[in-house]
Order: sequence, then C-alpha cells, then structure tokens
Amino acid sequence: MGQGEGPIVKRTLTLTLTLSLITGRGDKYTIASLRPPRPRRILLAIRKHHYEAAFEAFLRDRKIPYVAVDEAKRALFANARLKSFDFVVYSKNGPNLLVDVKGRMGRKRAGRGVFETWTTQRDVADLMQWEEVFGEDFKAILMFVYWIDAPLSPEPGMFEHQDKWYWLMGIDLAEYRNHMRGRSPKWETVCLPAKEFRSLARPMETWL
Repeated sequence: MGQGEGPIVKRTLTLTLTLSLITGRGDKYTIASLRPPRPRRILLAIRKHHYEAAFEAFLRDRKIPYVAVDEAKRALFANARLKSFDFVVYSKNGPNLLVDVKGRMGRKRAGRGVFETWTTQRDVADLMQWEEVFGEDFKAILMFVYWIDAPLSPEPGMFEHQDKWYWLMGIDLAEYRNHMRGRSPKWETVCLPAKEFRSLARPMETWL
C-alpha cells in the first residue's frame, strides 16, 4: 500500500506508564500515553532511514497497531540514560513488542549475499532495561531489516516498499544476548554467529 492510501484501522490502545528513569538528578518522568493514532488517512512519518520507513510501511500495510517512537516522543526520553528504541507494536497473539530496528544491506556483493547481525553492547543493555520497565506484557526484539535484491519468489518476512525489497527478521533480545559474540572491542559491538541467526531469527509475521 502506498503512502496515504486508504483508512488506517487501528485499535485505540493506550499505554500509561510511570517510568523512574535514573538521570543525573534522580528525577522521575511520566509518559502519559503512547498510543496508536486514531483511525484516519495519514501519511507515513518522514524518516531519516529507509529501513525504519519500510518497517513502518509493513505494519501499516497489515493494519497492525503500533506507536512509532519518533523524534517528538524521543524528547520524553531526553534526560534518561537509556537509548530509546523505535516502535511499540501491539500483538493479538502474544506479548506486545518493543522493537529496535537494525537496517542492514543484504544485497549481493561479489556474487554472494551478506547478512550482518551486529549491534552495539549498549543497544542490548539498554533495550533489556526497557523490557524490564515496560513489564511482563512486553517483549523486546531486535528487528534486522535487510535491503535485499528482488526475490524470484518472496518468502515470509519479505516486503516491497518504494521499489525496494526488504527482509524483516526479528530475534528475541534475550536469545540474542545469550548467543552473541564480541565483534569489535574498539567500537563495543557484538554479533550473532550465522548458525545461531538461522535458528533464532523469525519473519516479522510470526511475532504478531
């Protein structure tokens, strides 16, 4: 579905939280509401990264209720020491999701596809803390969004947006942490070995 096409039907779900975020002063901040927008014709948010835009388009195409933690909402986290994530996605069949999008190039180079699985140690640590703050009804996942070559036959998790093809594969943050390996001490990055990635990553559809 293109930008602005058709009504977006979403459940009006309100998430009211009081977050005790430890800042330099020990202040407390209340996020009054993180809710999906009311059903109406709206455009996709203007996003700096096409990977996040593709993920949001995927949710809208399937009418999945979500909250985009855009720049305006990130201001609510400004004094927190935790790095913010990208989306709250509401699921009918399981826990709601705290999604951190990791955009990676998956197109073929020199005749072979490359699927990077790295992230930073801070991303993992901070997202784990957000999962604790939101509570047992929420699960944190790392959503690797790969920009891929157009497939001959699309597989689960593959999605076309603005003439580009993407592959949306999510990994439970706790499982990622249990299997991750050090990648670069200098840049404080970690990654998931290819074997573990193949066994743990799941198409986005299976998380909903």
